[in-house]
Amino acid sequence: MKIRSSGGQIYQITLPGSAPAGGEHYIVCPVCSLTRKPEHRNERKLAVNMHKKPMLWRCNHCNESGMVFTDEDIIRKKIKPMLSYPKWKAPEPKHYQWFKNRGISQGTVDYFKVTMSRENIMQEKHSDPEKKGKWLNTECINFPFYHNGILINIKYRDPRKNFKLVAAASKVFFNIDTIKKYKYAIIVEGEPDCMSYHEVGLPSVVSVPNGATISREEKLYYEETGTVKVLNPLNLEYLDLCIDEFDHIETIYIATDDDAPGIKLRNELARRLGKERCKYIKFSDYKTAKDESIKDANQLLLEKGAQVLLDSIDHAYSFPIEDVSTAEDYLEEMLNDYDHGRERGKSTGFHSLDPYFTLYPGWLYLLNGYPNEGKTTFWLNIMAIASVLYGDKWGIYSPENYPIKNIIDTLCEILLNNTSNPEIKSRIKKYELKTIVQEHIQKHFFFVNNEDGYTPVDLIKIKTELIRRKGINGFFTDPWSALKHPGMRDIREDQYIAQCLNEEIRLAYKFNIMNVISHHPPKPSEAKGPLKAPHPYQLSGGAMWWNKSYVICCVHRLNRTDFTDTKVGFHVQKVKEVKIFGDRTNTEEPVIFRYDHRSNRYFERIDIKDTNSEYKRYPFKKWESKEQLTFESFT
Repeated sequence: MKIRSSGGQIYQITLPGSAPAGGEHYIVCPVCSLTRKPEHRNERKLAVNMHKKPMLWRCNHCNESGMVFTDEDIIRKKIKPMLSYPKWKAPEPKHYQWFKNRGISQGTVDYFKVTMSRENIMQEKHSDPEKKGKWLNTECINFPFYHNGILINIKYRDPRKNFKLVAAASKVFFNIDTIKKYKYAIIVEGEPDCMSYHEVGLPSVVSVPNGATISREEKLYYEETGTVKVLNPLNLEYLDLCIDEFDHIETIYIATDDDAPGIKLRNELARRLGKERCKYIKFSDYKTAKDESIKDANQLLLEKGAQVLLDSIDHAYSFPIEDVSTAEDYLEEMLNDYDHGRERGKSTGFHSLDPYFTLYPGWLYLLNGYPNEGKTTFWLNIMAIASVLYGDKWGIYSPENYPIKNIIDTLCEILLNNTSNPEIKSRIKKYELKTIVQEHIQKHFFFVNNEDGYTPVDLIKIKTELIRRKGINGFFTDPWSALKHPGMRDIREDQYIAQCLNEEIRLAYKFNIMNVISHHPPKPSEAKGPLKAPHPYQLSGGAMWWNKSYVICCVHRLNRTDFTDTKVGFHVQKVKEVKIFGDRTNTEEPVIFRYDHRSNRYFERIDIKDTNSEYKRYPFKKWESKEQLTFESFT
């Protein structure tokens, strides 16, 4: 067992196999024993409460305290605490004055256990060009992040507004422990904003640990239109880890910055936490003395005073009531569409698909095709590409491709453009396999499995929970026939399918995800000559699938008689709204791809206008790199 002192020193201790009756076990304190007089060095002053999980300790002589841990504890732990950190010091009068200038009192600073230290920190915002982009040892304000009373992380802020978090520790909300006592919670985008609400008498407030990110394209779109267009989903790891802390909260006030990153963060928090209990504060409703829009809570405190900030939650906006709206609710969006055109879906990265098929959230997709034609692998390619280009997260239920490690292996091959086949000498290396699983697939793909199977209702519940806990942007059900359908015994098949698909549509729209379901028609008889791609009406309950699906596409082999010919056609058979998605492909002219057995990738032509061009182009070369630049918004 190990303990850590406030100075970061790690000490090894020994505990008995079972806890004493009272729970408290006393040992010699390794932190202070050597500094004491010889006659007192062996006194057992350090108490470990062995009944608590995690076990907490405190020395009754030096007053050091903390938790007991093992290396295995940290590896298994959902929220990993800091194992060591440098010494820090209490704020000096000049530091308290810095906060006072921002409307924050010494009592509030002390309540949040803010300290000071010198740190090496990257100078991203230094005014001196020679120092910008370099590491500089400088004095920093330390904002400590606690969870269940345990120090999890520290954010360092230097005088030039550069920030640093402890990389090896988890990210959690700042001040997360406080909301346990209340039925409301306020979420802000920076520690001074959090301290500002506390200052005016609203203590149940948390801050996200780091700023929201927007891509260059998202930033330009916002500057041109004033509307946030989400291309790169946010990675809210801290919400994944702490979402259960909000279960008891009745009203959540989202008070993020009133800029593009802040609005993007606001909308994602509401999507994950449930819009029905969320409200949002528009700081731009308030103006400075120069009639400029106020951006955040701390600025509102400084410009308008404590009472206005206190009253801000009374003026919070509700998100639209689900299923109920008025025409004016859509006016701003319609005017934006009028000026700039309707927002199209995201590119799959395949240039040849762009005119016909895009990634549009909030819709129900049907993936059609005969069995063993490659539609599952094709969609695994689409998901892998979206995870790299945009950071999308996906849930997958694909029992026909179990065990799950087979699906993961296919994703590894697609992402690494190589095979794991042991018969191939130049196959994927072991360290590459481990890296891609731990650093990418683990973060972007979540696999659903139960030996008893699922009904559509069961699976919708799982999808909803994955949205809430993991922030998935899409779900792939593969295939529909693998689900259990006891409800079909009671009503006609078309009525049953209509009921199920209505719920799938509702889920996609409510949580703004791509809801993809594969379905295949009966296996065709062995006929001579080419076989046409199956029409959706050939599916079981085909008319209802045609009526309900927003997009229907089909993966179909071009030459079924020659297995060395791996070309497939991608047909877009139905599109709900051509203006924002893409056009349907001609029945006889699908988009052509070549399947590569080694990598499980589908390649398009290098030059899509040249029918003789080789099929060698893929949307990304390396999974580690992203083409889009990001900008971070910090308080």
